[in-house]
Amino acid sequence: MASTQIENLVAQAEALEEALEKPKSTEEGEALGGGKPADTGFSSAYKLTAEQERILVDHAVERLRKLERDMGRSLVRNMAWSTQSGTMAAYDTFLGRRQVFEWLYENNVDWRPTVMGGIFEHSNLVVPITRRIVRQMIARAQKYFIGTDPWFATFPQGPADRDICDKVEKYARWKFDKTKLKEAIAMILQMAFVRGECVVKTTFQKKENIFQRKAKVLVDADGNDILGSDGDIITDTDAFVVGQDGMTLVLQRDGVTEQPLVPIFIEKVVTRKVVTHSGPTAEPIYYQDFICPLNATSIDDADFCAHLYDAPVMELTDFYSKSPKEETPEAELSRLQAAIEQIRLGAGESGMAKSATGQARVERGETQLSPDDTNPKMEIAECYLRYDANNDGILEEVVLMLDVRNRRALFYDYLANITPDGKRPFTAVRINPVDGRWYGLGAVEQFKTSQDFVDLTINRLNFAQGASGRVTFWRPDATFEGSANPNLILNTGGTYTLRPGFSAPDALTYVNLPETKNNDLNFMLNYFTQIVQLESGVVNGGDQEFSGLPSSKLATGIRSIDQAGTEMFSQYLLSLESPLTQIINRLMTILLDNLDKKEAFTYLEGDATSLISVTPDDVRGMDLNIKLLLTRYHGEQQLQSNAQAANLVAQFYGLPPEVQQKVGLFYRQSLKALGIMEADSIIQAFEPPPAVNGITPDGRVFGQAGSPGSPTSSVGGARQVPMDAGPAGGPNPGNGTSL
Repeated sequence: MASTQIENLVAQAEALEEALEKPKSTEEGEALGGGKPADTGFSSAYKLTAEQERILVDHAVERLRKLERDMGRSLVRNMAWSTQSGTMAAYDTFLGRRQVFEWLYENNVDWRPTVMGGIFEHSNLVVPITRRIVRQMIARAQKYFIGTDPWFATFPQGPADRDICDKVEKYARWKFDKTKLKEAIAMILQMAFVRGECVVKTTFQKKENIFQRKAKVLVDADGNDILGSDGDIITDTDAFVVGQDGMTLVLQRDGVTEQPLVPIFIEKVVTRKVVTHSGPTAEPIYYQDFICPLNATSIDDADFCAHLYDAPVMELTDFYSKSPKEETPEAELSRLQAAIEQIRLGAGESGMAKSATGQARVERGETQLSPDDTNPKMEIAECYLRYDANNDGILEEVVLMLDVRNRRALFYDYLANITPDGKRPFTAVRINPVDGRWYGLGAVEQFKTSQDFVDLTINRLNFAQGASGRVTFWRPDATFEGSANPNLILNTGGTYTLRPGFSAPDALTYVNLPETKNNDLNFMLNYFTQIVQLESGVVNGGDQEFSGLPSSKLATGIRSIDQAGTEMFSQYLLSLESPLTQIINRLMTILLDNLDKKEAFTYLEGDATSLISVTPDDVRGMDLNIKLLLTRYHGEQQLQSNAQAANLVAQFYGLPPEVQQKVGLFYRQSLKALGIMEADSIIQAFEPPPAVNGITPDGRVFGQAGSPGSPTSSVGGARQVPMDAGPAGGPNPGNGTSL
């Protein structure tokens, strides 16, 4: 199959060579500084000479190999390292320790006899304390962030954006449900608690199938296809509806293309495309396939990071075929020739997986399957680096697609041309962030020392109470067989004959060694179990019963446990909320950036179903006007804030008009603090009613307490009467009245 693709590309290159009447132009190379232009299968705005490209590739390969050694990837990728001698080198690496955390969470302790030795060589039981606590921590975080539906909400920055904000929010929910984002968030939270961090890659994926079929196509009088405004053909299955003028029939899918007076359909073979998947995705990267300097403060600040994965050569040929063509025939010929060479190199690869995620998980019972050599795979390193490859004196943020085995650049471009926000598409979701580092401290690592002690205690008890705690006394000379052979070994199932005067207890007896530390070991076991529970912040009554603590049986004890647990666990939620919100914001940006046509969808809210449509014009600039907030309690918070706002409004309009004018600013600020955008239009003070013959329209005498012009304010406190006030403290026409 791959050879057919190569043959097709070769045919295209030969056709171009025949069409060209002059040799390849060197103007582009001269513009780059006199060097020969680099030839890659993909074209981009980042132009390099062949020498500059070689230097860029050499730098990326060298940096990649050094970081792999620093993180221990070359050692950990051998999945059998946990059962071999001399494994401490792998155990002490960054990735090796995370492998152990993952195994410990899964109650897989086969590595302990080799790595830890000691009692674990004789007894290797495990008490799943860490697994139970971490699982509840994961469940609690998942319930907090994605436990409700809907589980995220958008908030407009101004009243004018409220309607479109609601539409975009429903569109995002509909799209994210299709891409199974909620399930991805659940997995991300689990891996963050187990390993300490989970690196998430946010991208836009579009999967489509191209096929041919027979269809009746709308054509004009000359037999030419009539296309819709979207550039696609019109078949007899497309519907026409009455347009806005009420007379003309227009194509329903675009609302613009008019139907001919005499429609002509002819049957022909047409090429069609069906999109099976389209939308932004949040992909948790397998921890052994992500490379980043361990001393980097963040992934964005690192000088280099890379995501390694396998790419079938067939996909590479598909990418080359769909990539934009060069502007000149000479440049297009160079592109095709580079594509041919790269595909031929890839065709020589095996079908075995190169990345860590594709390796067999031996500890889970997987075995290495026979590779599919008909579909060879290449190891691709998607590198993000800060480097001055074009020698202009400026460090550029560059994306480099690297063929690792052949040390060849497949594609490179400016990062700003690849991602909508110009940032690297990676987010580290972590708990217990390590100061000055991009990674975190996982819950398994946090409790590992306590888990080791508990398991040591249990295995010592098991060892002491097993066969090793019993001493056997054997007298071979009490038997005829032993008299003939003083070195006779007791063999279970053998037949022995007692000599006269000897009984069975005289020949064989057992003595159990006394256990003097059993109570102490049990006390220490309960003590460490309680420490782990309290530190996790997810203690429950079952845990307390296990530890023998009576406080869980009292109402005050239960409330105290719940309150302390909430306070302890809030720090984990605080560290998780920021990166998860960043992921949702990035996905929203990617979603709106890739909306290139009108999207119509059916949205179900409660029992009501509505048909909603979103167009590119609707969302243009929405990233500047909409703030996305990830919260489980949005509905409850909104209900509570609305109730408080209603009370404030009722309180404000219950005040006399002259008081409303004085305190209106305070009420408007209070409503805005509750998130009410229309506070300025809601809080509007009434004008005080004019007095007629000293009597106000509400029957009050002008100057009385609680009425305009009174010496005492209606809101309490004395009023200072100006020195030039009128008779009886009445208003002075020249100075006015103040409260």
